Amino acid sequence: MTGALFMQAVRDADRAASNGTDGATRPPARWETWAKPWRLARPAQLALAASLVLLLGAWFAVRVGERRDAAARQSLTLGRSADQAACWIAGQQEADGSWRPSRSGGADAYRPALTALSILALCRQAPERHAEAIRRGVRALTAMQTRDGAFGDHPHGRLYNHAFAGQVLFALPPAFVRMPGVGHARDQAIAFSLAMQND
Repeated sequence: MTGALFMQAVRDADRAASNGTDGATRPPARWETWAKPWRLARPAQLALAASLVLLLGAWFAVRVGERRDAAARQSLTLGRSADQAACWIAGQQEADGSWRPSRSGGADAYRPALTALSILALCRQAPERHAEAIRRGVRALTAMQTRDGAFGDHPHGRLYNHAFAGQVLFALPPAFVRMPGVGHARDQAIAFSLAMQND
C-alpha cells in the first residue's frame, strides 16, 4: 500500500511539472523540445545512470591502482638507495670504530657527532646487517666521552658533539643498549646536559 501511494505521488509530481504547478498547460521550453526525441523511459534512465556509475568506478579503480604501483616503485627505488647509502657509510668506518670527518673534507673536531650520526643511520636502515659496525661505533663513541660526561675534548663544537652523541645513545635498539658501558655513558651524558643547562 505504501509503495502504491509513493508511485502515485511520483506520477502526480511528473504531471504537475509538465503542466505547471497550477495545472495550467504551459508551452514547452526550447531545451525540452530539443531533448524530447532523446527522452528515455524511467528503467532505461536508471540503467544508463548505473552504467555511468560503473564506468566512473572502473576509471577510479584504474587510477588508484596506477598510483599504488607508482608509489610501490618509488618506495622500492628509495629502499635500494637507502641500502646503498648504508653500505657506503659502513665502508667509511675507521679501524677504531669511529667515522673521521677529515676523510670527506670535514673537521675532525666533530668526530663524535659524525660517529653518532653514522651509527643512527645504520640503526635506522639495516641494524641486523650492520650490527657489527654499529657495535664498533658504539664502543668508539663511548670511548670519546670525557670525565665530565661530554663527548670530545675539542673546545669547538663540544655541545654540538654532545647533542648528537647523547641523542644516539638514547635511540639505540635494545640489543645495543645492553652493551657494556652504554648505561653508564647515558647517565654521564644526562648529568653533563643538566650541568650545562641555563638557569
